[in-house]
Amino acid sequence: MKRGVLLGLILLWLAGFAATAAAETLVAGVRIDGTKRIEDDAVTAVIATRQGDALELDRLDADLRAVFALGYFSDVRVELEDAPGGKTVVFVVEEKPAVKEFVYEGNDKIKKDKIEEVTDLKPNTILSIAKIKENIEKIRQLYEAEGFFMVDINYEIEPLPNNRVKVIIRVTEYRKIYLKRIDFVGNQAFTEEELRGAIQTKAGHVMSFMTSKGVYRETMFAQDLELLRRFYANHGYFAQIGRPVVTLSADKRWMYVSVSVKEGPQFYVESVDIGGDLLFPKDELMKLVTVKQGDVFARDKFDASLDALKNRYTDVGYAFAEIEPVVDPNQDTRRVKIKFNVNKGKLAYIERIEISGNDRTRDKVVRRELLIKEGDLFSGPGIRQSKEYLMRKGYFDEVAIKWHKGSSEEQVIVVLEVKEKMQGQFIVGVGFSSLENFVGTAQVSHNNLFGYGWKFQLQGELGSYRKNIVLQFQEPYLFDTRWIFGLTLTNTERDFFSFLRRDQAGTISFGRPLYLDIQAHLAYNYSNVEISNVANNASLFLVLQEGRKTTSSLRWTLMRDTVNHPFDPTDGSRLSASAEWASESFGGDLNFIKYTGLARRYIPIYWGISLMLNGEVGYADNLDPGRLPITERYFLGGLNSVRGFYSRSLGPREFSTIPRNYEDPASTTQDVESVIGGNKYMQGNVELLIPIVKQLGIKGVLFYDAGNAFIEEQWYDFTLLRQSWGFGVRWISPIGPLRFEWGFPLYHRKGEENQVFEFGIGTFF
Repeated sequence: MKRGVLLGLILLWLAGFAATAAAETLVAGVRIDGTKRIEDDAVTAVIATRQGDALELDRLDADLRAVFALGYFSDVRVELEDAPGGKTVVFVVEEKPAVKEFVYEGNDKIKKDKIEEVTDLKPNTILSIAKIKENIEKIRQLYEAEGFFMVDINYEIEPLPNNRVKVIIRVTEYRKIYLKRIDFVGNQAFTEEELRGAIQTKAGHVMSFMTSKGVYRETMFAQDLELLRRFYANHGYFAQIGRPVVTLSADKRWMYVSVSVKEGPQFYVESVDIGGDLLFPKDELMKLVTVKQGDVFARDKFDASLDALKNRYTDVGYAFAEIEPVVDPNQDTRRVKIKFNVNKGKLAYIERIEISGNDRTRDKVVRRELLIKEGDLFSGPGIRQSKEYLMRKGYFDEVAIKWHKGSSEEQVIVVLEVKEKMQGQFIVGVGFSSLENFVGTAQVSHNNLFGYGWKFQLQGELGSYRKNIVLQFQEPYLFDTRWIFGLTLTNTERDFFSFLRRDQAGTISFGRPLYLDIQAHLAYNYSNVEISNVANNASLFLVLQEGRKTTSSLRWTLMRDTVNHPFDPTDGSRLSASAEWASESFGGDLNFIKYTGLARRYIPIYWGISLMLNGEVGYADNLDPGRLPITERYFLGGLNSVRGFYSRSLGPREFSTIPRNYEDPASTTQDVESVIGGNKYMQGNVELLIPIVKQLGIKGVLFYDAGNAFIEEQWYDFTLLRQSWGFGVRWISPIGPLRFEWGFPLYHRKGEENQVFEFGIGTFF
């Protein structure tokens, strides 16, 4: 304890002795002396002694300790002064110096900005040696994570005028050390190669300087030791894993790690039983247990059985149900007896739901996605589905839901801990493709505008053959109701080589959830489309399409969405069916009905690999005489269609004989061919998504596409489907999803490219 504090306690003891010898002494006042930067109120807030109280030694002792515990002062003492009506208690303090700045020296390999991301040392704060040491350890861990296993970090405090200091943190860096080999000692049941495959840390090689492979991280290797224990436990061994022994090569460039293993015998399951509070038939509960008699004991199956039994009870409201396993291994017979004892506890009701981590997102935006409410019976399925719904919204990187006992054993407090992701994005990018050498993109978007859950996006594209401006807005809870409001405004121009198309359109939509994941939407669309610059060698059908048309339509959509992530789904499905009716009665020029259907399924496989299956179909019925107008016809090909073919290059073709010069009656004729699209289409896509750098959100994709559009005189014909395959790279980058894909047509025809490369910004399939 500081000398001043000890002296203060002695003075207090003398004062107390004197006080007991005389009449009771009252506190005439309390004063703080010696503060300069610290407000007196911050000190008096922890002092229990008040004016008018009896002067008590024990209370002053506690006050003295409380003031010193604030951490602001290097010395604290108490003095008593005579005053009318008693004694004035004076807390005399000596402030610790303030830190003017933190300076880093010698950190050539890791820049200051990166160090400051992991530390919390701020200027203009009170000097704390403990905090400096704590942050030095964080810096050391940062260096270890980057492969600099050997590093010296020290600090120096340089006094400045006015009770201020400068803190210098000096780093002495040594050469980066790579892990050369991991050896195992004592292993007999498994080879070293098998054990190395069970852990995250991998040995380095001559190219390790280009990757993180071969970097030894102490925290990661601690996890690896647990992975080794679990690997053995999943094969029936209760193995003992020793601490790693690290040695360095003579030139201190390479590291060698040795791990000792004591495997012991392999155990099999002799029997499995369930006892305790059985609310359900034992046979029903036994079906939840994946550990079976006669099997090799497997820890993962054992843990899964525990979770399944616990979930069965929490699903019906027993939030604090406990499953106490008894594992009885017999070393002689190498058999294990397992019994799960159930203690159901009491039915629990949700007393309170607490939310933390939502610094930007408003509480009501989180609460309205929950399937649990305060006062409800606790529900395990409600907890799990609430977490799933919150993750689908795309507001958060992480959602954790925990619970603990409330004011009684029948009350439960549910705690939601969320980690918000970066919502706002401003993107300026340049893309290239086989069709357009240059595509410029600018986008401003926000997935959770002002924390209300509003979605906003303003995007512009400028390329050799396109000019697009799109504005989108969605309010998922209009006026705090279950109604969904959407607005889309577009102004686009696209050169299709044989003609130029300009669109100005607006769409207003209203939707409402019908049941859990099912929603219904009604949208009104008004668009003005102009076809111009029809090429001289275009077919007669395209020539007749030239001019301006207005479409006014209503669209009904029924959809079900259960995917687990809005941008990078690996599980779940999307189903939708819609019908669009355009009529002159609504103020447009066209009359037609369109029907579309979509079915998409994401299937997780192993090791983060997932499969995507997509199927789409569309049909349009022209209610006017003749063929469906070009503006409403279906064309396939392109990044979100059949890759390997240029956008809108697939579909029925028309062969016509037309004059070379329409203005010359004596003009000769020419035979021309144009893609005119169809009034129906179908499309299928298969994708295999493989993580490449999981931490950065980079995946590889292999795909197969098939599809085509069909003319009015045709029906759907699988023999006419155009096919392609390809590969690509996708990246959930800080500026949004990026995709780079190469498509190769199967059975390509004359005039078609052997491959088509495309670049895109935005959501994937």
